[in-house]
Amino acid sequence: MSQASYRKQYINQDQSNIYRLNTGDIMINYQTTYNRYVVVEGVLIMYKCFTNGEKFCVGIIGKGYTMFPKKERHQQYYYIYQLEALKLTYILSMSEKKSYSYLCTNQQYKYYYNVVDIIIHKTMRQRIVQLLLTLCELTGVPKQSCKYMLLEIALPLSTIATIVCSHRNTVSKIMIELKNEKRILYTRNYIIVYNTILTTCS
Repeated sequence: MSQASYRKQYINQDQSNIYRLNTGDIMINYQTTYNRYVVVEGVLIMYKCFTNGEKFCVGIIGKGYTMFPKKERHQQYYYIYQLEALKLTYILSMSEKKSYSYLCTNQQYKYYYNVVDIIIHKTMRQRIVQLLLTLCELTGVPKQSCKYMLLEIALPLSTIATIVCSHRNTVSKIMIELKNEKRILYTRNYIIVYNTILTTCS
């Protein structure tokens, strides 16, 4: 991702807005806002970033998912939330009052996908496969009578490594293995996941 295409947007006021994030854009959520957020379109990776520089992934957010930061007013926090768009994404930000009205009229809201369900797997290969299957569920487009799923997202190897708690070199090796086994086709701008990935071994 070039420096010119890298943008940050900040959420720091309790008001209603719609934010547009292009692929690779990052949105920062500080602890001084108590808004609620709904993904209208797109896919996001949510990170928790601490003041000591540490950063880890806490969730994957797809279309229709709702984010409800659990915050206590007048409490000091040592972290922020960082949202990275994997494709063109629109986020609706609502004040507490408006979000209450939204919840009253939309009972089938969904929270973000917890990455614990990914990193609970023992091997890195299993974690990566589970990540790909999760993305297929969130944003995959079936092609050729469901012979494969098309993921129109930009997912760098470094991002995969952060999500599965691994290193880029390890992720690169596993992705090459899956490609050689004709289970995936990995490119910079999209990923194809073949249905044979369901039979992949650990």
